[in-house]
Amino acid sequence: MRGSASASGTLAALADLYGGEPVRAGVFEEAARDVEVLFSERFLAAHAAHALADHPTALRLAELLLDHCRSHGLLGWQATCLHLLAEAQLALGALESASRTAAEGLRIAEYAGLDHRACYLRATLAACVAVEGDAERCRELAHAALDHAEAHELGCAAAHAHRALALAHLGAGDPAPALAHLDRADRHPAGPPVLSAFLLPDLVEAAARTGASRPGATGRVVRWAERSGRPAALALAARCRALEAGDEQAEELFAAAVAHGERAGAGLELARTRLLFGEWLRRRRRRSDARRVLREALESFEKSGARPWAERARAELRGTGEVIDATSSTGTPLGRLTPQEREVVRLAAAGHSNREIAAQLFLSPRTVGHHLYRAFPKLGVASRDQLPGALAS
Repeated sequence: MRGSASASGTLAALADLYGGEPVRAGVFEEAARDVEVLFSERFLAAHAAHALADHPTALRLAELLLDHCRSHGLLGWQATCLHLLAEAQLALGALESASRTAAEGLRIAEYAGLDHRACYLRATLAACVAVEGDAERCRELAHAALDHAEAHELGCAAAHAHRALALAHLGAGDPAPALAHLDRADRHPAGPPVLSAFLLPDLVEAAARTGASRPGATGRVVRWAERSGRPAALALAARCRALEAGDEQAEELFAAAVAHGERAGAGLELARTRLLFGEWLRRRRRRSDARRVLREALESFEKSGARPWAERARAELRGTGEVIDATSSTGTPLGRLTPQEREVVRLAAAGHSNREIAAQLFLSPRTVGHHLYRAFPKLGVASRDQLPGALAS
């Protein structure tokens, strides 16, 4: 009977979540760990933690459920849990891990003939490589996801693919096409905010950077954050409000967004908030204050491998009169590579063949060759025999 009661409580909490009602902290973690309820309900509970921006909990639960799938031979659910794990890793700024996880899930989904799950995983992988700076691969993955999503009316998958394309444009400092993609992704503005919370902060940023406004989107983020109560959600709500506020309120809201982000733990969203705050400060000629915030943003972007965002932070720092250290991580040859390219290059330098590298990184041999082709000119080499020397220099 306890399992039945737990399942009933889980479903009631999910109904509250998607109905816009407050949910008791910890209810979904308890449900996801309850071995007496259906596995599908355990997964839904873990996914709900992610939807509420409790990404560390979602990551732990995804790993727990993934272990269960592997030990019980649940191949289909394994791909689904890998998808959730990749999304949580991406939200926490662990780009290399997120890319590997999504690639593994995609390989399993393709092997098992799970075409819809493969579509979602392509969109997630597209978002990972977009943040890393591989715009070409992002377009390839996102458009493949869009083709399937539109043919099968998978609106949520299409929204994730559009968001991945938008991230590539935002990282490159090109907000107008980003806004177009995000407007297309935001299909149900009257629906529960939790369903679109993953893209609304990007929509608000793209609108602000083009001189447009999406106050309805900001209001939805605020409502979602109030229901969630998690620091990561509160940080995003404060950032959205700051982007639409006048000078008197904006600084206080940016500071609140940074404070909430620090409570949530360092990650890409905190670095993005600092970048936006630093841009705001520099445009008001507060160069000393801007430098401090932008240095912190740059350090986080470099650490995570978010190359386009690091370059944006670097450009803003130059605008304050800062002289950028050429020996910073992205100033080295390896630092010019995407995280995926670095992994491929390290394995190739160790003597592994393209097929062996593909097996380790859950890529195709053709994709491995593509990464090496792109990496060689960045490292100043003409063949893989020269890679050990390039890495040692």
